[in-house]
Amino acid sequence: MTTSTNPVDQRIVDSDRIGLVNEVAEGLGATVEHVAKGGVIHTKIVLTSDTIVISGAAAAASKGGGTKLLDFPAGKVVPVASRIAGRLTLSDTAMTTTAGEIGLGTVVGTGAVAVLGGTSTFENILEGGSPALGNITAGSVLTFATYDDARTLVPASGVSGALYLNAATAFATGTTTNLIAKAGTEIELWWIHLDA
Repeated sequence: MTTSTNPVDQRIVDSDRIGLVNEVAEGLGATVEHVAKGGVIHTKIVLTSDTIVISGAAAAASKGGGTKLLDFPAGKVVPVASRIAGRLTLSDTAMTTTAGEIGLGTVVGTGAVAVLGGTSTFENILEGGSPALGNITAGSVLTFATYDDARTLVPASGVSGALYLNAATAFATGTTTNLIAKAGTEIELWWIHLDA
């Protein structure tokens, strides 16, 4: 009896075939692991250091932001499911926020926005608000978990780009602050790769 190796598993081992590398974005303190089964790639990223998601937010203002996690290989991405679980805090212990959103997209979140939904690519992999984030009170850490199921092809045409962890919220009181994803936060994506 002969055995054969799953061709997708071979592609993970021989990542040059699709350009899938075991590296996160430059400057990001995190680990990444790709595992394939039945044609679906499971990518798990774990932050190993506190990471700024929204920087320089001001009191009584809404702001969106994000941080690049990794580059997708050339081709198209079909997200099957995704998950983010971790903790968020603020760099200014006097600052507070209203409930906001955290999600995954192919474009970095920006602008004076309290939600991610105004720009589809801010959350085209994991939709923000599933569930919505709770308020972050002064000096506290918010523990959260958010999930999403199958999405449409990303992008609908052309080639895929990068994966970003995005967030948006309204900042209530305090001085200029950063929204920080704490070390240990996990980002998971189950996806299918289609050649370019």
